[in-house]
Amino acid sequence: MLYEGGIRVPLAIHRPGVRVAGRTDATPVIGTDLYPTILEMAGVVPPPGQPLDGVSLLPLLAEQAPPTSRALFWHFPAYLQAYQGISGPWRTTPAGAVRQGEYKLIEFFEDGRLELYNLHDDLGEQNDLAETMPDKVQELHALLQNWRRSVNAPVPSEPNPDYDPQAVSRR
Repeated sequence: MLYEGGIRVPLAIHRPGVRVAGRTDATPVIGTDLYPTILEMAGVVPPPGQPLDGVSLLPLLAEQAPPTSRALFWHFPAYLQAYQGISGPWRTTPAGAVRQGEYKLIEFFEDGRLELYNLHDDLGEQNDLAETMPDKVQELHALLQNWRRSVNAPVPSEPNPDYDPQAVSRR
């Protein structure tokens, strides 16, 4: 889910007036960038007081400087039902992630476990660097926690008292 196999997907944009058709760019962007991009393409000013979580991608389309090196955040504080026969934290565990530059940190909410990956060197996220790079873990974890506070993102802290595991197993 929050590993690159779940969140790294291609994005294709067609816009009249783009100088070089078929151009590719490796700048990381996120779905929340689409709203400010569409607003700017349409020449619409965002409503007053409306926060924009993303940035316009028009400079990128015009082959100008990419957006400043910014952190990208993902937040998934819920469970997904595991497919029969397939288990693991990638599918069912509440978690959050932050990517800044080459590094991505994943935090698992159930046990507080943190994983750190260098996406430039390890796109498949096979080599967890959390133990060997504690300063980077601390830096990115603080960034993730501050972002969650700033957007009031909920983090589960207590089991749901209405959860009935027997009801789930009968499905």
